[in-house]
Amino acid sequence: MGFNTVLIVLNDNLHMGTEDANLGERIQTAVRNWYGQRRRMDLSFFARSSKGASGSYGEVISCDHADGIQIVAVGGNTGWRLDDPEIPDAFVEAAIREIQRRGYKVSKPRKATP
Repeated sequence: MGFNTVLIVLNDNLHMGTEDANLGERIQTAVRNWYGQRRRMDLSFFARSSKGASGSYGEVISCDHADGIQIVAVGGNTGWRLDDPEIPDAFVEAAIREIQRRGYKVSKPRKATP
């Protein structure tokens, strides 16, 4: 088994992707960047139209071995892995609501008292 990558594709620029012969190479670069610095800008990829216009086409949200489980939250034209320390609270709260809807109880761990 290999690795799987979760991408977000921005539908507003889908038309550019069909015209861009180099889009696959830029996606490949973004996927490979996951294993490097992982700055958000290095995980994004863009597409160019035949008229010379370019626009954001999407970004890499998560990569992991095929045996792993990737839990991601997507919204606002971006996304995060649930285990990302920089994930906004609103995304964590949405995940908690879904877990609770399934009948589980979720609570923050208590702070240790000295």
